[in-house]
Amino acid sequence: MCKTIKLGDFQGDEIFPIGGKAYWLNEIKKKNYNIATGYIITKEFFEDFLELNRICLNDINKNEVFGYDEIRAELYNGNFNLDQIKELTEIFDSLKKPIIMRSSSSIEDSDEFSCAGLFVSKNGVKTFENFLDAIKICWLSTFNRVIDEYFGNEREYAITLLVQESLKGECGGVAFSVNPISNNPNEIVISKSTEGPQNVVEGIEDSQEFIINKSVSSYSNKMEEALCNSITSLEEMMEKPIDVEWLYLNKKIYILQVRPITTVNNNFAVIDVDDERTAYLPLANMMRVHSRWLEKKHIIRSACKTKGISIGNFYYWFRENDPECKNIKHTLEKSRFESFEVHDGTDVKLLKKYDVPKYLLECSQPVLRVAESVSTEVSGFASILDDKCYIEAVIGGFKGFYSGDFEPSKYICNMDGNVLSADEKLFLEKYHLQDKEWTKCVIEPQILVLSEEELKKITYIVSRLNDQFPNVRIEWIMNENDVYLFDVTLEKNDLSSSCGNGKTLSAGCVEGEVFVLEDSSLFNNDVKQVSIRMGHEIDEIKKNSAIQEKIVSLNLPQNAIVVCDYPNEKLIFLLDKVKGFVFERGSLLCHFAIILREHQIPAVIEPNAKVTYKSGDYVKLSDSVITKLE
Repeated sequence: MCKTIKLGDFQGDEIFPIGGKAYWLNEIKKKNYNIATGYIITKEFFEDFLELNRICLNDINKNEVFGYDEIRAELYNGNFNLDQIKELTEIFDSLKKPIIMRSSSSIEDSDEFSCAGLFVSKNGVKTFENFLDAIKICWLSTFNRVIDEYFGNEREYAITLLVQESLKGECGGVAFSVNPISNNPNEIVISKSTEGPQNVVEGIEDSQEFIINKSVSSYSNKMEEALCNSITSLEEMMEKPIDVEWLYLNKKIYILQVRPITTVNNNFAVIDVDDERTAYLPLANMMRVHSRWLEKKHIIRSACKTKGISIGNFYYWFRENDPECKNIKHTLEKSRFESFEVHDGTDVKLLKKYDVPKYLLECSQPVLRVAESVSTEVSGFASILDDKCYIEAVIGGFKGFYSGDFEPSKYICNMDGNVLSADEKLFLEKYHLQDKEWTKCVIEPQILVLSEEELKKITYIVSRLNDQFPNVRIEWIMNENDVYLFDVTLEKNDLSSSCGNGKTLSAGCVEGEVFVLEDSSLFNNDVKQVSIRMGHEIDEIKKNSAIQEKIVSLNLPQNAIVVCDYPNEKLIFLLDKVKGFVFERGSLLCHFAIILREHQIPAVIEPNAKVTYKSGDYVKLSDSVITKLE
């Protein structure tokens, strides 16, 4: 079989080889329905890519937290060979721009599951470079723990892709050949938006909805008549109720997608995010957020619940089943927390308990996540270092770490939580939550001292989780009520004893030329967030032209040792240009220190380093020792 096929030219009579989406578009093209011109990039093309780049899917450890991240990065950084480039160039050149790339998995759009929202689509592709990126990114979306929840771990990862011309119509939307609520087979239910079907699917804006009785055949305009005729004939062709994404363009109905109706009757108004049933609910705008949740938080939270570790509760709220917020109000009333985070699939809002229902009613998204927000008096990190518990803490929120403004109090405890050594710091300021933002304020001078009971609780959390997740690093928060787990990260290697000396963030020996970086926040406005496990996403971000221009403008020496004030994780964009780092202050367990250790780039702390060293100095870093060389 050819590795790429023009839509309408596939002659197979089974769905499996090219997936449901491609199969049905191919079939309706052969029957002269209007579809966007496009091509099928087959699973065999994907398998050739794996072989060319020597990528082995058998190496995936799906039981690890973020077990898919490394394979995603390998795929994204893989290369197409000349034959593949030639084939893809011919496809790209033949299509009007922009184009859209979509998945067509054999487990997608089936009679049992639609898998709506699980696989990534890339729209608005205009350049060949972005076209190649879009192929990889759509391939990556099959490495997804939500899909594992649907189909189990023993499944095929290779997926077919669809590449088509993007169409912009007068209107578009979604239609069902039977009423999905009442199951009335004589009613066609249509949702229409002037912005097209994507806005209807994602619930971005209010759409116009109407029901047409098949037996009456009464239409208010030609568009309705053409749409209903297409839906009826497609239903007859597929011999089953269908769900159609459509577009009206130049007085014609274009079919963007057609699949069997697999709607799950979702009667939930509010459901715990950790409930296994969430994998089967239509989470719409929250689906991709939930995928990331399942990859990490679900595993960790399940462990916490069995080990008696304190965590906040998270819920999904379904607008359609709780239009007046009565159920979510009841859930909020039962909570002991006064603040909540509301996630709409893109942004997070921090709200007081009594403001949550009002915000939910004002927000247009169909599904939202509502999470208890633990008030934070002290925050910190903890990890296991040479069979001991290493703990860092600051007064106030985590921005005290990420801003680089404070030096944390540090403890080394035995595994029972008894203090072996302590370095407790004086705080004159803290970050606290004010008007939904973390704001720095002056406080009465205070040395941050953790009590024996608090240290034992932190040690218990990190030691119990480390039993299940080796090399775990926890983020914890504390208030007058308890110590709570906030988040975890897994390091790839054990923390070495050299990192417990208070000066070494990442061990190693390297020589190079000093480059004093006056502004360690230079990339802060170019990217919203950098996390430790970003897989291919960090490689995508690196292509940002603003970031590339800033890197070039620095004119870094070839073997640069960067000297700056603190380990800002957004300095990750310099890693392939730098031999080592010297920071004036920092945390052993901060994000960037972990990233440096995993990249084996030495880093040390040296107070007043920006004064001690000048750009052009030649130095040697050897663990915690910095030596000037002539």
